[in-house]
Amino acid sequence: MTTPNTTAPRLAPHSAPRLAWLFRAHAVAPGAHPLQRALFAHRGAAADAPAPTQAMPPANVAAAVAALPPPLQEAEVRRRVTELPPLPQAAMRAMRTLQRDDASLDMVAADLGTDASLAARVLRLANSPFYGVPGRVGTLRDAVQLLGRRTLESLLTMAAVGSAAADLRCGAFDHSSFWRHELASAIAARALARGAGLDESLAFVSGLLHDIGMLALSAYFPAHLQALLALSHASDQDAHVVEARHGLTPHADIGAWVAAHWHFPAAAVHAIAQHHAPHDPSKPSIAACVHVADVIAHALDLSNDPHERVPAVDGAAWKAVAPADAALDALLRETEDGVQALCQALVL
Repeated sequence: MTTPNTTAPRLAPHSAPRLAWLFRAHAVAPGAHPLQRALFAHRGAAADAPAPTQAMPPANVAAAVAALPPPLQEAEVRRRVTELPPLPQAAMRAMRTLQRDDASLDMVAADLGTDASLAARVLRLANSPFYGVPGRVGTLRDAVQLLGRRTLESLLTMAAVGSAAADLRCGAFDHSSFWRHELASAIAARALARGAGLDESLAFVSGLLHDIGMLALSAYFPAHLQALLALSHASDQDAHVVEARHGLTPHADIGAWVAAHWHFPAAAVHAIAQHHAPHDPSKPSIAACVHVADVIAHALDLSNDPHERVPAVDGAAWKAVAPADAALDALLRETEDGVQALCQALVL
């Protein structure tokens, strides 16, 4: 695993060439991507930006293809998924309590208090300089009140999943960059669900876990993930495109198996499985929200990923859940601000 980059995400306005570079896969038909013009306007860049000036470094694609290991056997992957430890019960109870309309601070604090390690993590976060009261938050109840539901929901999900999939052995996998992208997708998915009248909490958790299959690959099949990422970077193609073209087990399917193993709601499992290709995309759904949110997260360029690129988006899904004009700009800003705040608080 690479050393985590603990610097805050880059949120300064991007240059027009950088934005054009992010949309390089769509340069043949400028403006064809429904997010492109909105993002240029959001960044204050000219919509008629020049062609990308960055160049991909020379790469031996043939060598990367030759280095691909044999496709994983579904039965073996599913067997390894069942070996994943259960999620910490204290975190799961606290998450369920947070989702109740009648939940009180005392109820959430009581759930957290049953796990000393989790309680210490919550108190440490509440006492971080980001919240301006270091050393002054002494009880879980006060910590819950200070952090608020959204930050706690992020912390609990990441703590639960991170502890259960902690053995990350793939050198090409950047844990910090991974979680920054997941956070951006979760925040954008929640905003999209709000606009579509869908369950915001479910959309948030689904967005936060949509690439959990990558964590499972890193933990159990590091050589496979290393080769997948190497070919993705060498060919400048999205990982799911490489998987499809070379008969590799989709990380979206693996993520759905992991989510089902951990007993996340069926709608979240379906959204994770479909986050690159929603079923029936013309109808508003959690899967459509996560799909569009994933694209928005890539476009906002918050992960400090040198290989970042904006993937294609399903036009029907975009039409079904994406807002227009000013509302879309507000969603982009909400996502940026939320990622900045959570990454500072969680030291990502």
